[in-house]
Amino acid sequence: MSPASGPLIRLRLKEQGLELPHLVIAVTPDGQVVLRSNVSPEVLRSFGEDLKNVADELTAAPKPGDTKH
Repeated sequence: MSPASGPLIRLRLKEQGLELPHLVIAVTPDGQVVLRSNVSPEVLRSFGEDLKNVADELTAAPKPGDTKH
């Protein structure tokens, strides 16, 4: 991810009238995680918990009658 991508994303959002906290996450080909954000550590922790919950749901065995998308 280019170091200029965070400011560019914020600029594009601002042009659309959206000024809000941002969180940009990218994963490099070798598995390194790059994070750019202006949110508090508490928000990052909460987001991390939400990501774990999503991962758990994705790895859970489907129940009878469940459909996969």
